[in-house]
Amino acid sequence: MLGRSLFSEAWFQWGAILVIGFPLSAILLGEIIRRLERRNNRFVRPVRLLRNVFLPLAVAVLFMQRVLELRSGDSPSMVVQVAGTLAAVLGLAVLLSLVREFLTAGGEYNLFSQAPRLLVDIARVALLFVGSLAILSMIWGLSITGTFAALGLGGLVFGLAMQDTLASLMGGIAILSEKPFVVGDWIDIDGVEGKVTDINWRTVRIRNRQEDLIVVPNIVFGTKLIINNSRPELDHIEVVNLGFSYDDPPNKVRAMLTEVIRGTPHLVPESEVDIRCVSYDDFSIGYQVYLRMESFDIMPTVRSHFMTRIWYAAKRHEITIPFPIRTLHNYDAGALPTEEQPELVQRRVRALSGSTIPESVAETLANEQLLSEETDRTTDANHILTFAAGELLQVEGGGSRGLGLILSGTAVGLNKANEVVTLTKGEVFGEQSMLGTKPNLLTIRALTDVEAVIISGTAVDNIARVNITFADEIQGIVQSRRAAVSRIKPADSPEEPNGAKPTSRRSRS
Repeated sequence: MLGRSLFSEAWFQWGAILVIGFPLSAILLGEIIRRLERRNNRFVRPVRLLRNVFLPLAVAVLFMQRVLELRSGDSPSMVVQVAGTLAAVLGLAVLLSLVREFLTAGGEYNLFSQAPRLLVDIARVALLFVGSLAILSMIWGLSITGTFAALGLGGLVFGLAMQDTLASLMGGIAILSEKPFVVGDWIDIDGVEGKVTDINWRTVRIRNRQEDLIVVPNIVFGTKLIINNSRPELDHIEVVNLGFSYDDPPNKVRAMLTEVIRGTPHLVPESEVDIRCVSYDDFSIGYQVYLRMESFDIMPTVRSHFMTRIWYAAKRHEITIPFPIRTLHNYDAGALPTEEQPELVQRRVRALSGSTIPESVAETLANEQLLSEETDRTTDANHILTFAAGELLQVEGGGSRGLGLILSGTAVGLNKANEVVTLTKGEVFGEQSMLGTKPNLLTIRALTDVEAVIISGTAVDNIARVNITFADEIQGIVQSRRAAVSRIKPADSPEEPNGAKPTSRRSRS
């Protein structure tokens, strides 16, 4: 009877639980600690604190309250309340330590280091606040309802006094939720550029390229435009504006800039070269170069390398970087001597002698008197013309403007999109002009920048009268190109009889 009544007592039951449970819990936690130590696990410290400090103190509090039943009236005694508070605080510390170790378990790139400090601070304060309320309610018996009412009134007064600070706090929460940038990103906010080094309760700290620390209140980010130079990709495209002389052909400038880009370090390998001709300014042609680099961090270094190499490359390629000046020319267009173009054509054509055309033909084509008779500034005839790579010098099936002669560069002759012949310095095109109204047999497209002279039909007739072998040379070119076209596709039109010389547009009487 006595034993049965003893087992029914609450203090005896709690005593038995503590006597059996405490050693078993200590043994279990000790085994966990040994396993964690063998693995060199970071959870060893909080688990050891749990076994060596929190567990004995919690057992002591339960023993005093449940077994010894130390009370002061209807409430636990002061000793029990103080010991319980101490145990609860230690338990909260162990919980925070476990949470921290869990968040930092990923090494250098863990969840704790990637999250802004604002989130970490809010989570820590929230846990402390909830734990404090639990201690006040469960151990000291305070009414949580009254506490919340007091906090509400105090919060109203506090909010009115701290409007700007709370606005920055809300801005920090918005930054945290939307994540327009994170620590390590390069941003531009209201003209301030720098690398984000910290995000906290009230401010974002930015370090600019001069190593100055800039503190920006979070409230600013809700009202200003934010440019994130590190998102969505780490690669950054820097636009460089340049100007070169009007005397330098754009394709020559493009080739030089491409060479410099390929030799500039820290640009993304195999990235597409993007060079644009954008303007004709007072003293130069404007270009934009788009440099795709590995990251925004190295932008000043890459830009410096690129701009330095531009100067040396321009010198090598004899490309002029003009001074910012404006030159005014006053002239009477009607007073320009018509002999200027024929003299230039004569000199350039004569320079071809002995290269790809016979010397006698070159001398005849360079006949200044014949060219001067038909030079007209209102047409292309007998003038040196410049074509960019990709432009058409003549169109298949169209009428010929005259006999063309390549002075420099390379072009290709196409028939129905099939390559027939490659034209280089000293070779002719537009030979159909000597066959009366025959349409062009080929489309001539420039492969590089090309300089050519178009000799008018009248000048061609004059040249044919002076040099009897000239027509034979052109006839040979016509036949060879027709043969090349026929090997690709049967000719659509009947050819001239073999051996027949082409007739000129004008009567040779």
